[in-house]
Amino acid sequence: MHTAIWILLGAVLGTGCGCGALFWAYRMLRARKREEWLSPTIQRILIIAAGICGGGIGFCTGRWLPLLFLLAVFTVGMAVAVSDWLCSIIPNPTVLTVLGLKIVLIAAALLHLPSAPSFDVLSALGGMAFCFLVFSAPSLMGKRIGAGDIKLAAAMGFLLGFGDSLLAIFFMGLLMLAYCVFQRKMPLLAFLKTNIPMGPFIAAGMMIACALPYLPL
Repeated sequence: MHTAIWILLGAVLGTGCGCGALFWAYRMLRARKREEWLSPTIQRILIIAAGICGGGIGFCTGRWLPLLFLLAVFTVGMAVAVSDWLCSIIPNPTVLTVLGLKIVLIAAALLHLPSAPSFDVLSALGGMAFCFLVFSAPSLMGKRIGAGDIKLAAAMGFLLGFGDSLLAIFFMGLLMLAYCVFQRKMPLLAFLKTNIPMGPFIAAGMMIACALPYLPL
């Protein structure tokens, strides 16, 4: 298909994924009796951003499997970011979905589907163990990193593998540093001691690491 069609298709699907992510986060928070929610303006901004990201994904991939995979990662990441930012909750269904995406990729590799990535079991397990240890260590030292953050990070490591997990953590750190700069007088160590949710930064690092191989660099 022509590049413009992939962009349009990605934008449409991305908009739908944005709406789906917001609805998913809303249902998960309501199931936990939480009343916090986004203003209509923020919801519209997020849906428009999802459409733009979807168009970019369509442009960069130009293939069905990578397009659907990255949109699925984006949907999970957006749901995590919204629920954790509003209520400091990373629901278990989002973590299980990340693990499920890896299982889908494994099945695609075993079936030799076009554009399916190869599967390295040692890398996947190594990434899971590494991310679990990296996020567990600060928690054991009294830093404000919750069980949901640790579970999400471990699932991310399994999805990405060891090498890409390093990239995800690197980009997560950059985004955290940028947030601290935006907050001006908040050192990074002080950030780790606050109640600011880690989920959005983990999700963003995961999405960037997943998308990097498809960027036309």
